Amino acid sequence: MAYSYNEVGAVSPGQGIAVPFKFIDRDHVSVLVDGVVTDKYSWLNNGMLQATVGFPSGQVTRVERNTPVAILQAVLEGTAVFDFEGTNNNFSLLLFVLQEYADKETTRNELVQELFEGFDLVAEAVQEAKDAADRAADEAAQSALATIQSVINQIQQTATAAQLAADNATLAAESASLLAQQAAESAEQAASFDPNFYYKKTETYAKSETYSKAETYSKSETDTAIAAAGVPIGASIYWNSPTLPNGFLKENGAAISRTVYPELFAKIGITFGAGDGSTTFNLPDSRAEFIRGLDDGRGVDAGRVLGSWQASQNLSHNHTGTTDTQGWHGHTGSTTASGDHTHGVPSNGADSNAAYADRGTSASNEAWITTSPAGNHAHSLYIDGNGNHAHNLTIAASGGAEARPRNVAKLVLIRAF
Repeated sequence: MAYSYNEVGAVSPGQGIAVPFKFIDRDHVSVLVDGVVTDKYSWLNNGMLQATVGFPSGQVTRVERNTPVAILQAVLEGTAVFDFEGTNNNFSLLLFVLQEYADKETTRNELVQELFEGFDLVAEAVQEAKDAADRAADEAAQSALATIQSVINQIQQTATAAQLAADNATLAAESASLLAQQAAESAEQAASFDPNFYYKKTETYAKSETYSKAETYSKSETDTAIAAAGVPIGASIYWNSPTLPNGFLKENGAAISRTVYPELFAKIGITFGAGDGSTTFNLPDSRAEFIRGLDDGRGVDAGRVLGSWQASQNLSHNHTGTTDTQGWHGHTGSTTASGDHTHGVPSNGADSNAAYADRGTSASNEAWITTSPAGNHAHSLYIDGNGNHAHNLTIAASGGAEARPRNVAKLVLIRAF
């Protein structure tokens, strides 16, 4: 019983040809007439073809399925995903390949049998040639030799086809075996899968529950893990441990090889330094620096280019200060005493009995009157006020060697590979 093909006799134009086996894609189904692929048909449905021309009697019309073994190889090599669900899944693929392998094994045995029968034909043809030569029948001998050559050609074709079938069968068997093993392992993992563990566990995981892998991660594994975290090559992250994660370097301005880190060099080039100018280039140096977004045409921090460094600076400003006004005020003072003194006045014949007068005479016989002493006395002194006034003020400097906000120190890393 054939699992993957159907052979029919003569076929009339428009006649239906049954497709009694399942398949994943119609491209995996072929129609052959005497071993030669033909396209003289159309699909009615997944179980029936229709001939567009007639295939005469005496020729073998065969509908067969050939599932690409390359799909299995892609699954085994990890370049294709093993699908557990759906109609067209890898389990169906495995079943179809095994069925085709069984049919090809049967065909190979038939080809081997034909091979042995071909050797008998050769022996018979050789004997006929000898007999014909003995009878000196050149024509018969030539015909026999032609028959021999034809049979030899058929044997060679049969042997080649048998070897090809054997090789394909061996490859299919090996692929099927590996895929079956992988399917069994995956099925076991799927059977033990607990969605609550991955999606519904809200408590904190203990250290013993965390996943650990003792062997070194390959570049492919590292790329996969980092890509899953959404960190492309050339991106920067903050890190809270002195131990660096796989795929990352410190942004410390170091010169690194252009050939060892070709993907990173393709991303940032010599933006942060050309290294030695030929074999190396520089990483960004973010140590002790605050990160500022590139102005990129906004006009707030104009004139900057990507990766450029900028010194510290404060916005220009002034300081003013005054003392309290002390108010209007004045000053008072006094003079010193001028001492005891008298004053003299001429009498000119005045009353000699004038009070308090001392009589005296002069050459003209004038009389003088002297006043009594006035005694010590003083004079008041007033000084004008100076009015409102102010004093100069000097403000002392404060602060340190830089301007900075409150901050926390972290490592800045760049994904390099």
